[in-house]
Amino acid sequence: MLPFLAMAGLRPLGGTISDRLTRIHGPRIGRCYLAAVVIAVAAMFLVLGAEVQSARLASVVLAEAAGALYLAQSSFWSVTADIGLIPRIGSAS
Repeated sequence: MLPFLAMAGLRPLGGTISDRLTRIHGPRIGRCYLAAVVIAVAAMFLVLGAEVQSARLASVVLAEAAGALYLAQSSFWSVTADIGLIPRIGSAS
């Protein structure tokens, strides 16, 4: 249950952060760099969760990894929407 709560809570926050960074610094920073940093953070949580001795602490740390991954989820969908908005070369307007 804990991973799902982390994912549900951090997904909208990731969208807000991504939109603000995109508005201020452009799409490269707001979409790509945010996702790369958050995936690296999720990887660190996964490594830490694999090394923890307590099962309860491992479940909390692995839930944080899932939440961190979903922090970048809105960036993935925003990039696909941005690609869909690129005008096609040679298409009739």
